[in-house]
Amino acid sequence: MKKYKLFLFLILLFCVYSIINSLNINNNPLINPHIFIYQTVLLVLIIFVLVYFFLNRHKLSIELKKEIVEREKVEKQLLDFSKELEKNVKMRTEELNTEIETRKEIEIKLKRSYSKLEKVLEDTVNALVSAIEKRDLYTAGHQKKVALLACAIGEELGFNKHRNEGLLIAAKLHDIGKISIPAEILNRPGRLLKQEFDIVKTHSQAGYDILKGINFPWPIAEIVLQHHEKIDGSGYPKGLKGNKIILEAKIICLANVIIAMSSHRPFVPSTSLDSIFDEIRGLSGFSYEPKVVKACLKVIKKSDINYQLDN
Repeated sequence: MKKYKLFLFLILLFCVYSIINSLNINNNPLINPHIFIYQTVLLVLIIFVLVYFFLNRHKLSIELKKEIVEREKVEKQLLDFSKELEKNVKMRTEELNTEIETRKEIEIKLKRSYSKLEKVLEDTVNALVSAIEKRDLYTAGHQKKVALLACAIGEELGFNKHRNEGLLIAAKLHDIGKISIPAEILNRPGRLLKQEFDIVKTHSQAGYDILKGINFPWPIAEIVLQHHEKIDGSGYPKGLKGNKIILEAKIICLANVIIAMSSHRPFVPSTSLDSIFDEIRGLSGFSYEPKVVKACLKVIKKSDINYQLDN
């Protein structure tokens, strides 16, 4: 804006000078000294303005060059920074890709290790089940049938895969405490005497003592301890009631009774399914959890569950 004002001022001075000069065309400057002085002053002023204008222009040119140099310097710095940033991003991306690949490899190895551990656990549990069945010949296959029925009930109740895995293991091992029961009591035909039955009832506590030192992801030892508890407190070994009993233990308790009642034994005839249904319905809310009874009756009626029962 200053440049334009200065330029306009210069034009105005020039116009004034031209007017004065035109008035003085036929006059002798020596005769009219005032006009000569005005012309001289205007010329000097015009020259001064022109010099000032060009000096200022030169100054602006120098400042502009400095600004251009500064901008080029800043642009170079930005370019260098951009290249460095791009380089760092590229390096970090490569590092992250390498880290991701490493993590994927670790995850694959962990999955393989976990699968191996699961297989070892399954084989160990099955080996323990086989050891129990060899001592109690009359209940061979009992644990597996109880486990299948219990897991079917668990699925009906909405158990997720992880919880049902724990239920499966607990159901397979629910009678592990019978290892401590004398074989002559386990395999003796006919009904047991009260003293003998009292000994058999200790298998829940014995199973708990065997399993409590194993760090399962589920409360297996507690479930095994409680699998003969009834919700009215008539069970053993602690006479627990209602919600103090783990749900998995309630499921195994009912599945255990149903498999036992439907099985053929030399000294106890099997019970028909209708009679079993009538009995567990009658004890629903007393000995057995109502929602477990409801789920159990539902899964037994399915064609893919019936093969577990001998009826």
